[in-house]
Amino acid sequence: MASFLAASPLPMERNLLLTTSTRTPDAISSLRMCHSFQEVKQLHAQFVVSGLLGYNPLCARRLLEAYATLSQIYYAVSIFERMPSPDVFVYNTMIRGLTMGKFLLDSLLLYKEFPFGYLVPDNYTYTFVLKACSHLKAPFEGSIHDAERVLGEFSEENTLAKTGYTKNGMHTEALALFLDMMVSQILPNEAALVSLLSSCGQLGTLHQGRWVHGYIDKTRVLMSTKLTTALIDMYAKCGSIKCGYGLFQKMAWS
Repeated sequence: MASFLAASPLPMERNLLLTTSTRTPDAISSLRMCHSFQEVKQLHAQFVVSGLLGYNPLCARRLLEAYATLSQIYYAVSIFERMPSPDVFVYNTMIRGLTMGKFLLDSLLLYKEFPFGYLVPDNYTYTFVLKACSHLKAPFEGSIHDAERVLGEFSEENTLAKTGYTKNGMHTEALALFLDMMVSQILPNEAALVSLLSSCGQLGTLHQGRWVHGYIDKTRVLMSTKLTTALIDMYAKCGSIKCGYGLFQKMAWS
């Protein structure tokens, strides 16, 4: 993130006294009505001059969201780096903005910097990181050697750890470890995929379950009875009965 900040065109915010706190709701409403980069920049300037940006964390969150949505990543990162304690919403907003802005390696790097010690990533976090992996084709073509260098290497023991997470009911941790394996180009075996599908089913995360199904198809993993059953179970638990039944019919005819 430091590389973004060094190139950021934003000045440092000035600690000016806020004359009235009643401006906050109006400021948030004004941000929601902005449809262009120039409009957001004009409001940003007003926030700096009034002191509102430093006074109210909600304004900073919404301003960051506006810049990220417009793919103005340098501005978004500048605000992010000045936030004392970013929460899950802020991290998700930045990861999404980096992914949608095609800063894919930076998106994965920010995920690796996620403060797992006191924040818990949610389904949105995983969705945005999976999108970054998909765009990089990391699981399929091995095209992110730079990401492997930046993010560090992971042991094959992660496969065993992942199945252990699932067996102990730590489904969110299992999903996070799978992402680590993807960005590190460690191919999960059948046991890891079955455990991952079980975690997706227990969490009810249909989007992630479908992504895993797509990964299995694209990498041409052998569709064993065990793996097919895990897919059917995942779809059933996520409420997608039609998809599960379709797989069941294919298995019955094979």
